[in-house]
Amino acid sequence: MDHISRPRNPSRQPIQVPYLAVDKYKYDGLGFSGFPERKGFSVENLKSARFVEDEWNDVLSFFQEWGFFGMLTEVLGGSGLVVEIEDFIHKTDGQQFITTQLLPYYLRLWASRESALSTEAKEECLNHTDRRLAGIHRCINGIAYSWGSLEAEHTASAGSHIPSIARDTLLSIMVLGESLSYGRYHCYGIGIVRPFVWTRCWFLDEWMLDAGWCRYEIARMEDKFIHHNACSYYLSLLDRTQVDKDHRSCTWEDCLADQVDIKTYQTRHIQTSCTCGDAVEDSVAQQVRLAVSEQHTPTLTISTCKDKMAACEIKVSRPGRQVRYVAISHVWSDGLGNNQRNSLPFCQLLRLQTLVDNLYESDDRPVPFWIDTICVPLEPLERKAAITMLKQTYEEADKVLVLDSTLQEVTDEAKSTETLMRIASSSWVRRLWTYQEGALSRSLHFQFDNQAVTYASISQQRRREILDHAKLLVASHRKRRRNLDLDGLKCELKALLHNLSEAEDPIFFEADRQIYEVRDKLRVAEDDCTLLISLCESIKWRTTSKPEDEFICLATLLGRNIKDVMARPYEERMKWLFSSLSSVPACIIFHDRPRIREICYQWIPRSILNSSIITGGDAQTAIPSPDGLRVTYPGLLLHPNPDFYDSEPNSPICLEGNNQSRLYTIHVTKESSVPRKSYRNFQLAMIFEDYSDRSMEYVPKVQALLVVITKHESSIIFARIELPVLFERTTAGPTPAHACRASAQALPQNQVWCVG
Repeated sequence: MDHISRPRNPSRQPIQVPYLAVDKYKYDGLGFSGFPERKGFSVENLKSARFVEDEWNDVLSFFQEWGFFGMLTEVLGGSGLVVEIEDFIHKTDGQQFITTQLLPYYLRLWASRESALSTEAKEECLNHTDRRLAGIHRCINGIAYSWGSLEAEHTASAGSHIPSIARDTLLSIMVLGESLSYGRYHCYGIGIVRPFVWTRCWFLDEWMLDAGWCRYEIARMEDKFIHHNACSYYLSLLDRTQVDKDHRSCTWEDCLADQVDIKTYQTRHIQTSCTCGDAVEDSVAQQVRLAVSEQHTPTLTISTCKDKMAACEIKVSRPGRQVRYVAISHVWSDGLGNNQRNSLPFCQLLRLQTLVDNLYESDDRPVPFWIDTICVPLEPLERKAAITMLKQTYEEADKVLVLDSTLQEVTDEAKSTETLMRIASSSWVRRLWTYQEGALSRSLHFQFDNQAVTYASISQQRRREILDHAKLLVASHRKRRRNLDLDGLKCELKALLHNLSEAEDPIFFEADRQIYEVRDKLRVAEDDCTLLISLCESIKWRTTSKPEDEFICLATLLGRNIKDVMARPYEERMKWLFSSLSSVPACIIFHDRPRIREICYQWIPRSILNSSIITGGDAQTAIPSPDGLRVTYPGLLLHPNPDFYDSEPNSPICLEGNNQSRLYTIHVTKESSVPRKSYRNFQLAMIFEDYSDRSMEYVPKVQALLVVITKHESSIIFARIELPVLFERTTAGPTPAHACRASAQALPQNQVWCVG
């Protein structure tokens, strides 16, 4: 199907593509942007991909020299490194391949050299690197985007248009670009640089589907990972076809395999052939209910019963603050839940006790544990009490053990990057409840096939692997030079291990970032505003089978009393949660999610799941009040022409700037059924994040909000939210079809609004 070697084994698998060497296209080092013209190639022709089969080898030979070796030479060579092109060519059986096997060597060497620079020197080098990389990024991204668009057109009509070897070549260039962009972080400091985001290769979706991944997870790769080409390629090497979960019916909008249907849900045994019965008797369930009603956290211990007529004995304890216990965090779709009784099969409880005991020394067993299936009663009164205690339950647990069937398929032979990426892409990280459980834990343990791992144990394994890999890289590099003197080896090894050891692995970085969101991100939030931003970014793609669970989790994570939330009617809960915050990000007003309908509270979304409600990049905070959300943003007073009130609700609105040759267009981004004639007696205005010239000589494309002004009070404008819109500058010319016209009056840059 493709030419890249893609065995289902992700262990440091370098990309390897056939090298179509043609001497006349060798990169000449005279500048990236001018190379196509010097070699008689047109970038526009390359984008259009109008080549017959015999022409592709010649085209791709040029593209490899320009995109791959040109990028290496300009970025690494431009930073002072001597790039040996032969290090990126592998020869075997008379064939040549482009390989990234020694790329980590160069990235580490680059980072070790630059880390010794002063802050001023780093900034100067960063500017030089960014200028070179920006031009490369613009060219390569343009080609990738064009090819993806062409392939989408041809797939819908006549099958594939871009040959597989062209796809492989493009991916090798895109992954190289992401690797160099990531290495740049470690050269010049993550805090002072913004990432270059590379166009996602369209065919990676197909590769991941082939490997058994869920459409819902694939659809969110671009948002979840900065280096999404490298991560998607890596994930396509992980075989998920054997996982005991069928994602074939999942859609790009929903993961159906992880959703729980109460009517059809079945608790599972360890083996499908097992016929053991429920382990929890009514007397045990009654003890659990009593403990919960007395505000205690019930825990269980399971021991093998001497009486062979019974499989095991279950004891319920009520741990005090000094009693150690383990809380289980699991994905209900794996079958460890029960909608009918507070019980699990004998086989499952014995297994759970074994897994929990294995977290401790042998003389400390049996260790008490808590699991919601048994310890959260089904009876309404006690259930409500148990839910209000969930925060306490997970915070006071000595350890939290994560059980996810997708992780329990993985053996202890996995490298640290695979281990961390498996966790970062598991079903566990896609569920809302599990985020709360991980965020509240003191010590988080992930159960794999035959051992439980922690973040600390993965980090220790990572350090050992870094040393071994650095030795291997130096030996491989020296061997190619036919120079194996010991002093040289020691010098190079010291350089590769100096200071910044993660410089070559964006995949580990991305997985680590996902785990950081669970373990630490909320803990460093200093106020309600930063807490809400962190929370929205961390859980926006997580799902829950019961919509009402969102309010419970949000209340816990925002530090609110769950009883206060649950005491309110369902439709009032989100309003109460957001109104209770001392501050929120001001840009929240621009979201296009369904809003609370009550006047003065329409800035509040009905849900923060399945999309981002933090739409802007500014750092402004806003203060909730009973009259609306107080924000400071520029805006325009709109004066529509008469035809506006008879126009369609979703048609664009054209504004004339001070320079009559320029037009500014307001596009409705969320469909409206409100007739425009209803605005006839109201003053319309538009609020937007920013624009560079309030005389309307230039306006970039910005998110905006169409509002109705309800009153003026001193310098504050009170406004009712109508629609999120997109405000952009358009080219001069006739009014677009179905558009109406309006004039506008600019408001101060620091206009204060009370929006609701």
